[in-house]
Amino acid sequence: CASGVSDTLTINVYDALPLVVSNDTIVCPNGTAILTVSGADTYSWSPSETLSDPLDDYTEAYPLEPTMYTVVATRYTCVNSDSVFVNIYPSTANAGNDTLIYFGEMAFLDADGGVSYVWSPPTALSDPFIENPTAQPDETIDYTVTVTTDIGCVFTDQMEVLVVQPKAVIIPNAFTPNGDGVNDLLHISTFVNVDLNSFCIFNRWGQKMFETNDISAGWDGKYNSIDQEIGAYMYIFVGTDDSNFEIINQGTITLLR
Repeated sequence: CASGVSDTLTINVYDALPLVVSNDTIVCPNGTAILTVSGADTYSWSPSETLSDPLDDYTEAYPLEPTMYTVVATRYTCVNSDSVFVNIYPSTANAGNDTLIYFGEMAFLDADGGVSYVWSPPTALSDPFIENPTAQPDETIDYTVTVTTDIGCVFTDQMEVLVVQPKAVIIPNAFTPNGDGVNDLLHISTFVNVDLNSFCIFNRWGQKMFETNDISAGWDGKYNSIDQEIGAYMYIFVGTDDSNFEIINQGTITLLR
């Protein structure tokens, strides 16, 4: 053997295999997350069912629910692991509550949960591209709002505007029989054909002050030609509409002067 010959061997000792993995992330429902890792020679990601290539340093994840992906990496005899959490952006679209309006009134829509909004159908809307348009539909309608979030997720929600005809019978809650020619009689207003069976008004002691079966008649605030005192009076209305449906209304009116 020749003398004076030497050589050097370097042995790297790791406390742990130095892996670099991608950061935790969040994706839209049915979205894709990119998972990366470096620092080793071979890799194995799990769970593998929602990964494009679970044995690569670059793989695409298609989680159906929030998922923690773990990668096991190997270099020579060294083994290490690390994890990446992929969250699912929850649906944030909120079209607001269903609402009821009478024909001719406006409904105030108010969505939230995103940075941009599109309402459909645009029928009777003041502006279908804002979060809080007004609606004045002629009939009951369902509105759907499409909401886009700050990271581009798209969600939808729906609400109903229920349009009803005005009440069949409206009885004012106050009148002023003071002889000035304005609001001197308590009149019944109807929005459909109504046959009046009886309309009675009572004072606070239960004494009948007025009664009629003529829907065009009104009370002038008198009983036996005497002006009645200021205050609250109870009424009972009984009638039938064109469909022979019985209409019964009762409540109070206030006599003012």
